[in-house]
Amino acid sequence: MTNSHRYILFITAILLIFCSCNKQEQVFTNLVESDISFSVETDGTFETRAASNFDTNKTFRVYAWDDSNTPIIYKITNYDASNIVKYFANTGIWSTTQTFYWPQNQDTNVNFYAYYPVDAPFDTDNKYINYSSSPIDGLTDLLYAKQKTSFSTSTVTLVSNSHSAQINFRHAMCKLGFQANVTGAGLSVTINSLQICNVKGKGKFDFPTNVTTSNNADAFGSWDESTISYPTTYTLAMNESVELTTLVKKLHSDRGSLFVIPQEIDAWIPATYSIVENDALASPGSYLKIGCSIKVGDAEFSDGGYVYCPLPILWEFGNTYSYTLTFGGGYDSNGYAVLGPLTVSASITPWTESEETGDVNE
Repeated sequence: MTNSHRYILFITAILLIFCSCNKQEQVFTNLVESDISFSVETDGTFETRAASNFDTNKTFRVYAWDDSNTPIIYKITNYDASNIVKYFANTGIWSTTQTFYWPQNQDTNVNFYAYYPVDAPFDTDNKYINYSSSPIDGLTDLLYAKQKTSFSTSTVTLVSNSHSAQINFRHAMCKLGFQANVTGAGLSVTINSLQICNVKGKGKFDFPTNVTTSNNADAFGSWDESTISYPTTYTLAMNESVELTTLVKKLHSDRGSLFVIPQEIDAWIPATYSIVENDALASPGSYLKIGCSIKVGDAEFSDGGYVYCPLPILWEFGNTYSYTLTFGGGYDSNGYAVLGPLTVSASITPWTESEETGDVNE
């Protein structure tokens, strides 16, 4: 072999190595550009897409399949957090803790199913959540979202070159708030705690067939009424006692509103049923258990520091219920009246994100 032939072979080898490096670099670049990330919003109200920011301190879980049901985002064995999405402040984007990629065919649709909180069990075959409220309270709002998009229709995040799927969360629960006042001269009432008893806290929530960026009827999920079951006590975690006056005062909770599963329950009937534990005539209906001090002068009127009140329940999907308690007394646990009546009224509005602060009349 002549020196000229050796030279040509050497140059060819160098070019092949160079081309190989460029090809590897190009593949790597394509992978980075194909990262799946998310832009996240929540509905400010239930009827319109008045978007607000999802709390960047929160995380949510997401699954995804393409139209042929091939998994795109999934849990990895022994790595439960693989499909949990969190916010990365350094890039300003939401992404999964394990990197997942868009399909190679950039026009392939991907179906995303996202929800909060992350520990709610999800049926990957039938696309529903088996939800269970905490046994002592209703502190967690259940959020859900469905999206269908492809790499070619996703939003490019310039900071990281990732491609974002828009996640538009909706509320699956109802939101409750409480306020109270007192009626009657000489009656002194201080509220220390409040519980809603004999309500349902478990059920199956089905994802919608349409995407939650739409406002069509099929873009809203639904609760399977046949699966909603007893029993749960929802507790308003009051951060301070409230001394009532004739002005309406809010019963503040340092952990926010109560979030409850939509349901309908008849109220406790005091004249017919007691609510004493293990009593054969214990109430099958719903009621409030209110920790309080009720006094007329120096005389205390309560049942071991509690009074009880029937509470008819018709909580409908996506509403906020603001209950006003007007104290003249209440019932004891056997259904006997304590002084005068305790009345409950409710105002019902579509869900709003904002938490009202302060007292109504102050």
